[in-house]
Amino acid sequence: MLTERTAAEMILLAALCAAWDSPRGFGQTTGMGRAENRLDVREDSGRVLLDIGGKPLLSYRHGGGLFKPYVGQWWLPDGRELLRDSAPDHKHHHGLMFAWNVDGVEFWGEEGKVGRQIVRKLEIGAPAAGTASAVTLVQVIDWAARDGMTVLLRERRTVSVPVDPKPADRLLVWRTEFSGPDAKKAVTLTGRKYLGLGARFPSSMDQGARFLTADGETDVARVNGSTSRWCAITGDMAPGKPATLAILDAGENPRAPATWFAMNQGFAYLSATIGLAEKPYVLKPGETLKLRYVVAAWSEPAGHDDVERAYRAWARAGVPAK
Repeated sequence: MLTERTAAEMILLAALCAAWDSPRGFGQTTGMGRAENRLDVREDSGRVLLDIGGKPLLSYRHGGGLFKPYVGQWWLPDGRELLRDSAPDHKHHHGLMFAWNVDGVEFWGEEGKVGRQIVRKLEIGAPAAGTASAVTLVQVIDWAARDGMTVLLRERRTVSVPVDPKPADRLLVWRTEFSGPDAKKAVTLTGRKYLGLGARFPSSMDQGARFLTADGETDVARVNGSTSRWCAITGDMAPGKPATLAILDAGENPRAPATWFAMNQGFAYLSATIGLAEKPYVLKPGETLKLRYVVAAWSEPAGHDDVERAYRAWARAGVPAK
């Protein structure tokens, strides 16, 4: 059963995307919507798989001894993949993932004395029969030390995938809420300059990907470490077929606008961060840290106006959670 807070979040999403049935549990398959927009959801071997119109849309991995849950695969309408999971050069780079250090314990890497993000509960909220609005994954996650028993941080993560992502071709909303396990003890969040919500891209983007921020910056050396309300990367999601992915930082996030990590040599990577490399974040006893990001993608290169329209529709301050 979902908590009262989960129900409230789903009501907010329903207000903009249409109502859905009660959440569905593990191992079930759900189908809804017209044939061309039919959204099918199933849970299989520690993955939530979403198909739209009979074509793969997204795969979210959450089980099977993983170090962290993450979006492993995400497809454009023409079948091109937007993300890369566990590249040989960095096995711990998993598609679209979120990690930082908690009280000195690392959650980004996967070797040595690192922690694990353990999914304690997952609920799947799906649209009502005959509608095609969104699927929402609501998770309760314990950030535990290497022993798997000592909980350092508690997270409540909601990933919403709307069927109609206009003005983008693909879109997801990543909302998260952090709190300490001990109401009397502070938690300190730290990390290197790339720790936050990060995306690794297909090998076809490993050289020469182009960046663009909301402030019009395109030089990767200046984009890296800059602050802006969004950052987009454009490159070949398949050889000779460029596309764009953008991470949009919600206006209400702490330390907004986001501090960006961007690189396009060796491999392409983009992270939205809250600047932990420059200033740790101390989560005070009883305090909650809330973050909201929107990740949007276009099948062809998107310009500044395209990304800005998506930001204003989905991510700016005051826009209800979707």
